[in-house]
Amino acid sequence: MLILRCAVLAALAVAAGSEAFAQAKPLPGPIPANAISLDISTEYAEHGVHAIGHTDPAFFKQLAALIGAENATASEAAHPFMVLVRNDARENIARVCMRLPRISPDGRQIEGYINFAPVRFVPGRTMVFTPDPGLTASLHRVIAPGTPTGLSSELRAASAAMVASVDSYRFQSAMVSLDSVWFESKKVVGPDRAGNIQEETGRLAALKAVRDLLLDLSVADADVRARLEEAKAASGYDRAAGRFDRGVTAARGVASSTLMMWDMRNRADAAVWLGNLIAQTEQEVARIHR
Repeated sequence: MLILRCAVLAALAVAAGSEAFAQAKPLPGPIPANAISLDISTEYAEHGVHAIGHTDPAFFKQLAALIGAENATASEAAHPFMVLVRNDARENIARVCMRLPRISPDGRQIEGYINFAPVRFVPGRTMVFTPDPGLTASLHRVIAPGTPTGLSSELRAASAAMVASVDSYRFQSAMVSLDSVWFESKKVVGPDRAGNIQEETGRLAALKAVRDLLLDLSVADADVRARLEEAKAASGYDRAAGRFDRGVTAARGVASSTLMMWDMRNRADAAVWLGNLIAQTEQEVARIHR
């Protein structure tokens, strides 16, 4: 059964989605400034990825060189959440994952992560990332060639919004982590505690499980759809661990897209569509390496 197979996938997942952020109850009061730590593995430098955070003496100078002194000053409130990443490898970087684990007021760990697909992160280029999509987008706008000046007010507002969103939950502490870097060759560097590799492999397993279910004509349409609806509705959130199960997340997405295709076509066409996706996904997963 699909749900049982999803349970097997769940055992593979080790990280949580940024949706976990919403599970903490908002409380007044800021997070202590000295309670934001930085996590950058020494593994990155061994593979041509050099990263520094605000604790590095060269941070502000390098940030100012990248986005301008005025913009660097305007975004000062969010400096503890920024990581400068320089690509000194021999190939383009295709994905950067930032992770933001926090400790809630009652002592629980709340996980959070976000993946970025930077444009033209070629060898020799430096980019800046944060765990916040809005602030990171504003920073990347400033870096982009041909960007007009006068964006310091936008950066100041985005920095304040990012800090306020963290402060409003009154976390005891937080860690800003460069969790993984993916090259175009599918080489992965970093601890990947967010579980991106597990989600890639889990999605492939979910695709195969759903395809096999659709092809099993001994199972009535109504029963198949009921199982898919159940998988689609699964939360996968472990409140005690403060994280989402990436296997359940992958299976949920596959179930949702399969139901959509079924509604557009029919059960048989949905199975063919899944077969094509499996072939593509198998090639992508096979390329993943350390």
